[in-house]
Amino acid sequence: MAETQVLVRFTTRLPPELQVPATEVAVPASLKRYGLSQIINHLLALDPARPFDFIIDGELLRKSLQAHLLAHDISPELVVEVEYVPAVVPPEPKSALPQDDWVTAVAAVASGNSLASGAADGVVRLWSSLGDCVLEFTAHKLGVNALASVAAAAGQQQQQQQQQQPSLLLSAGKDHAVRLWQVSAGSSMQQQQHAGKASSSSSSSSSSSHAHCAVVYKGHKEAVQAVVVSPAADMCCSGGWDGQLLLWRTGQHVLDEAANGSTPDDAEDAAAAAGTRKKRKVAAAAAANGTAAAAAAPVQLEAVAALPGHVHCVSALSWTEGGTIYSGGWDHSVRRYDVESRTNTDTYNGSKAIYAVAAPAAADGSSSSSSSIVAFGGADRVLRIWDTRSVKGEGLAVKAYNAHEGWISSIAWRPGNAYQLATAGHDGAVKVWDVRSGVPLGSLAQHDRKVLCVGWWGAQQLVSGGADCKLQLYDMP
Repeated sequence: MAETQVLVRFTTRLPPELQVPATEVAVPASLKRYGLSQIINHLLALDPARPFDFIIDGELLRKSLQAHLLAHDISPELVVEVEYVPAVVPPEPKSALPQDDWVTAVAAVASGNSLASGAADGVVRLWSSLGDCVLEFTAHKLGVNALASVAAAAGQQQQQQQQQQPSLLLSAGKDHAVRLWQVSAGSSMQQQQHAGKASSSSSSSSSSSHAHCAVVYKGHKEAVQAVVVSPAADMCCSGGWDGQLLLWRTGQHVLDEAANGSTPDDAEDAAAAAGTRKKRKVAAAAAANGTAAAAAAPVQLEAVAALPGHVHCVSALSWTEGGTIYSGGWDHSVRRYDVESRTNTDTYNGSKAIYAVAAPAAADGSSSSSSSIVAFGGADRVLRIWDTRSVKGEGLAVKAYNAHEGWISSIAWRPGNAYQLATAGHDGAVKVWDVRSGVPLGSLAQHDRKVLCVGWWGAQQLVSGGADCKLQLYDMP
């Protein structure tokens, strides 16, 4: 009996030298991605051979051609358009950095090559690309719950690098506060050994490593669980156990205003209490520049707005290019907010608490798709992808993937990639996904206990932290 054939047309967005002729090819219906990859390698005469993945109607092929077409109700009598892309190699464990307590948060510092990690003991550490701890300081008395890097505004990045200005980092903690830090990390362990540990309010004049608390945001009545920065780096949003979702001003312009003496009234009063107006300006300018005089009291800011909706802990946040904030909470809901109107425009209501929410950043800086797609997960152990642009029947267009054997604690999209993300779970696993497939690209079990956070240090390096007091690095080819 002759084997069933399927007529396919291969397409790709790869460079011309990796494009096959746009002609129809009859292939056995039993072929899977390995067999199709052999055909592409043969047509291109590649030596050595390269692995490829295949996409049909926006979904990665993970079965035979025949099974895929049957599952998606695609007629095998039609010409099937198959797009091929380079296959993603699973991440490889690189190194493990021991900590003194649970690693609860990670964030790549916007300027420089540093990675920030936060722990349950309230300490934030900065790590060099060599895996050296170049700075550590106590950020919160009762533990760090979240970190977020504040990038320099457009046009200021080059100036920041030339003037070697400190990077800005937000931390949220169990002490009900959000803090904006100015951090400068030395490039080697030798600098750190000379400097010792940096305090939370001053820096060592003999070292390039220092941390200074420049702004304190107070408005939460209970522990702050999540913080996120706007794409423009001029606003931030925080959520906490009090159910509040608060908007704040942040970024370098807040420090510049403090240096010019034009901060909000509460900051003016705090500065005035320390002395004359001249003293206030000198202290604020020193804080803005990150100098040794930064021991002055930090500016205190109040929230500019509160976003209504949640009735329990707000545990996760994501802010997209399109002026949209997504939030997840223990009230089993994921909410979509329009920042300009400050209204809750859409809501997904689930059956279990939500612990992780993340939306992809548009690779080209546009808001075309990044503001409408969001991934989330939590106590039901299922990874869900919500496309807020479309409606599936009478419900929301949500795809679900069986992701972990324990609670999903953290989700992070790969920078510059609208399809790949990483998840962390209480089952001790870190997994990398392509949302066009229901099967993970790779599963990593480097942690001995539950994983509490996951993030990206650039597009080629994955990081995770857990209850085993370990910061784990992975290479992503």
